[in-house]
Amino acid sequence: MCMRCGMWIAWALSVILGAVATAVVLYVGEYARFALHEATHTSYVAFWVDMIPRLWVIIFASTAILAYYNLRHTNKGYRYSIAGVLVSSLSLSLVGGFLLYTAGVGYSIDTQLDKYMPRYDSLSQVQAQTWQNPLEGRLLGVFEEMETGSSSYYVFIDHVASTWSIETSELRAFDKNLLGSGKTVRILGTTTDSIKKIFHACGVFPWLFNEEMVKSDLRKERQVFLEDMHAHMKREDGENRPSRERREALLTGLCAEIAAVKRLRFEAYSPESQ
Repeated sequence: MCMRCGMWIAWALSVILGAVATAVVLYVGEYARFALHEATHTSYVAFWVDMIPRLWVIIFASTAILAYYNLRHTNKGYRYSIAGVLVSSLSLSLVGGFLLYTAGVGYSIDTQLDKYMPRYDSLSQVQAQTWQNPLEGRLLGVFEEMETGSSSYYVFIDHVASTWSIETSELRAFDKNLLGSGKTVRILGTTTDSIKKIFHACGVFPWLFNEEMVKSDLRKERQVFLEDMHAHMKREDGENRPSRERREALLTGLCAEIAAVKRLRFEAYSPESQ
């Protein structure tokens, strides 16, 4: 009797662990849907290769095998077909995982493991490493103060405690306000002097990992990103033709040449359609 109960308990635990893995995978996938992948990767495929939570995918596959093994070894488990056992176990894990994800469990597990398991690569940790890369035009950190005697240069402390001078002549007012808010932000642009640590900013985006992410915030963040990059694009045709002042700024600016702008196909993009 103990053996039979033990096998049923083992099966249930396998299904629950599979549900937990599903919740974390859904959490990562939801973020990936709206991620600024044009700013961080050369292609969408490369982005997804980095984003896939391999540990949790392996855990999910392993729990499916364990669930099958445990259920087949329960009392009368031999009567169930292989397909029936696998489908039932996977279905329960997927449904349970969706419910856990909806309740915010995926986010909680990912962030808590990040705190207590030093070698665990949480989504926030992976994104921090991705955005703290000044040589590729990305910075993560907080605003410190305005540079003395300047209205366009911001002193910025990045994720590894280095101090940068952020040039903001090509930023929109919205981006400048976010940069000067004192909150942790991501900056996209280009490093103009790696020795003196001068960075030319082209867009500023919030860091969304300080609290549970909301789909509307992710969607808004991507919308702002597309609008920022579209504003830097050199356009000379049709209704997208910029004003004379904007064309002059583009001729002397640096943002039109950053990789993210070049990767996006602005011909098919309109802010109203996103």
